[in-house]
Amino acid sequence: MVLEPIGNHCRGTTFLNANDIIDEKLTKVFDSISNRIPGFYFGRYDLRCSSIEDLKKGKNVRIIELNGAGSEPDNIYHSCASIFSA
Repeated sequence: MVLEPIGNHCRGTTFLNANDIIDEKLTKVFDSISNRIPGFYFGRYDLRCSSIEDLKKGKNVRIIELNGAGSEPDNIYHSCASIFSA
Protein backbone atom coordinates (compact mmCIF):
# COMPACT_ATOMS: atom_id res chain seq x y z
CA MET A 1 0.00 0.00 0.00
CA VAL A 2 1.56 3.29 -1.09
CA LEU A 3 0.98 6.14 1.38
CA GLU A 4 3.81 8.53 0.56
CA PRO A 5 2.44 10.53 -2.44
CA ILE A 6 -0.35 12.17 -0.42
CA GLY A 7 0.81 15.41 1.15
CA ASN A 8 4.49 14.82 0.59
CA HIS A 9 6.81 17.83 0.76
CA CYS A 10 9.24 16.46 -1.80
CA ARG A 11 6.44 15.94 -4.35
CA GLY A 12 5.38 19.59 -4.38
CA THR A 13 2.41 19.56 -2.04
CA THR A 14 1.29 23.06 -1.05
CA PHE A 15 0.68 23.52 2.66
CA LEU A 16 -1.42 26.54 3.58
CA ASN A 17 -1.99 28.19 6.92
CA ALA A 18 -5.68 29.07 7.24
CA ASN A 19 -5.74 30.41 10.79
CA ASP A 20 -7.75 33.37 9.50
CA ILE A 21 -10.85 31.15 9.04
CA ILE A 22 -10.93 29.97 12.66
CA ASP A 23 -14.15 30.98 14.37
CA GLU A 24 -16.62 29.52 16.87
CA LYS A 25 -18.29 27.25 14.26
CA LEU A 26 -14.98 25.76 13.15
CA THR A 27 -13.82 25.29 16.72
CA LYS A 28 -17.03 23.38 17.54
CA VAL A 29 -16.54 21.09 14.53
CA PHE A 30 -13.01 20.16 15.55
CA ASP A 31 -13.98 19.84 19.20
CA SER A 32 -16.71 17.36 18.25
CA ILE A 33 -14.23 15.31 16.21
CA SER A 34 -11.40 15.51 18.74
CA ASN A 35 -13.59 14.63 21.73
CA ARG A 36 -14.30 11.23 20.15
CA ILE A 37 -10.60 10.30 20.27
CA PRO A 38 -9.57 9.11 23.76
CA GLY A 39 -6.43 10.87 25.02
CA PHE A 40 -6.24 13.33 22.10
CA TYR A 41 -5.85 16.90 23.33
CA PHE A 42 -3.51 18.59 20.86
CA GLY A 43 -2.52 17.91 17.29
CA ARG A 44 -2.95 18.69 13.62
CA TYR A 45 -5.49 17.43 11.11
CA ASP A 46 -4.58 17.01 7.46
CA LEU A 47 -7.86 17.05 5.60
CA ARG A 48 -9.76 17.64 2.40
CA CYS A 49 -13.12 19.34 2.17
CA SER A 50 -15.50 20.60 -0.48
CA SER A 51 -15.48 24.19 0.79
CA ILE A 52 -14.79 26.30 3.85
CA GLU A 53 -18.55 26.57 4.37
CA ASP A 54 -18.90 22.77 4.41
CA LEU A 55 -15.93 22.49 6.76
CA LYS A 56 -17.58 24.87 9.22
CA LYS A 57 -20.72 22.70 9.05
CA GLY A 58 -18.74 19.47 9.44
CA LYS A 59 -19.99 18.26 6.04
CA ASN A 60 -18.03 16.64 3.18
CA VAL A 61 -14.83 16.54 5.25
CA ARG A 62 -12.27 13.78 4.79
CA ILE A 63 -9.58 13.45 7.43
CA ILE A 64 -6.48 12.22 5.62
CA GLU A 65 -4.20 12.17 8.63
CA LEU A 66 -4.27 13.01 12.32
CA ASN A 67 -0.96 14.07 13.82
CA GLY A 68 -0.35 14.26 17.56
CA ALA A 69 1.59 16.74 19.65
CA GLY A 70 4.96 15.45 18.43
CA SER A 71 4.20 16.09 14.76
CA GLU A 72 5.88 18.60 12.52
CA PRO A 73 4.00 21.94 12.39
CA ASP A 74 3.18 22.29 8.67
CA ASN A 75 2.27 25.98 8.99
CA ILE A 76 6.00 26.72 8.65
CA TYR A 77 5.78 25.64 5.00
CA HIS A 78 3.18 28.26 4.09
CA SER A 79 4.57 30.42 1.28
CA CYS A 80 4.16 33.60 3.34
CA ALA A 81 5.85 32.22 6.46
CA SER A 82 9.14 33.83 7.38
CA ILE A 83 12.01 32.09 9.11
CA PHE A 84 11.08 34.04 12.25
CA SER A 85 7.41 33.00 12.25
CA ALA A 86 8.42 29.38 11.65
